Amino acid sequence: MRLKVPTSSGELEDGSLYIIMEFLDGKNLNQTVRGEGPFPMERALPILIQVCGALDEAHKQGIVHRDLKPENIFLCTQGGMKDYPKVLDFGLAKVTEREMRPGSLIL
Repeated sequence: MRLKVPTSSGELEDGSLYIIMEFLDGKNLNQTVRGEGPFPMERALPILIQVCGALDEAHKQGIVHRDLKPENIFLCTQGGMKDYPKVLDFGLAKVTEREMRPGSLIL
């Protein structure tokens, strides 16, 4: 499976809008477990630790994911590291009130 994940967006001087996407090549955790079966602890633990680290970074920014599931954890190879997880689909994320700016809508 190949995905493109938004990394940046903006507007050019002529008013054209753009989105820069990261290209991911791999499978989500659900697809991988269905195809290969349950992971041994030696494989599962590093993935879990990295996913928790990603969520910790989001929480430090006042963002709560609210839809974490195997389909939203994408495993790819990055920097020669196999099973590098990317936490995707923050579409249902909630920004905590601490991070809200004046005039922002509360979800």
